[in-house]
Amino acid sequence: MRSSAPRPGIAIVTPVFNEEAVLPELLARLTAVFDTHPGCNWRAILVDDGSHDGSATLIRVQAERDPRFALVELSRNFGFQSALSAGLIQAASADAVVTMDADLQDPPEVIPALVAAWREGAEVVRAVRRSRAERGVRRAGFDLFHALYGRLTDYPIEPNSGTFGLLGRAAVEAFNRLPERHRYFPGLRAWIGFPTANVQYDRQER
Repeated sequence: MRSSAPRPGIAIVTPVFNEEAVLPELLARLTAVFDTHPGCNWRAILVDDGSHDGSATLIRVQAERDPRFALVELSRNFGFQSALSAGLIQAASADAVVTMDADLQDPPEVIPALVAAWREGAEVVRAVRRSRAERGVRRAGFDLFHALYGRLTDYPIEPNSGTFGLLGRAAVEAFNRLPERHRYFPGLRAWIGFPTANVQYDRQER
């Protein structure tokens, strides 16, 4: 087990694209997690991926008010995977990095459980959906993708996991060294190896 002292530096990396409507709640819930779990030095890196709404402004105001938040503003929309990679580069000095979506389908309240699994020795922690909000064609599409992906690769991904999870510093360094320009984060997370743990959660409605 890792020692609890000194306090580890935990960064949260979240790509953002036109999330003005949901950002106030995301920022408030992240702040609540930080305030109620003072055993970590928290930092949230929100990567604005060329939003056309007021997302960047909201993040900038939050960063001015609370130095635990930071804005990385891309020059245009490069796509989710590129924005995530940019955030991971910015977070490279953290002891561990939590990756999550901005739309609150990934509940910030699960973050302490991810950190706890990392402190127990896992270098990669996957948030695995106990349930998911998607139904019908969308759910069938996800299931088909995971089935095909599992047949095509020697490193299959957990079918009920996505971006949400945690990487320790060694895993972040390995990920940042990968040469791929067109990235699929869950697949590369499986490929880099390292001791892995799962944390179950209930995926929320957007």
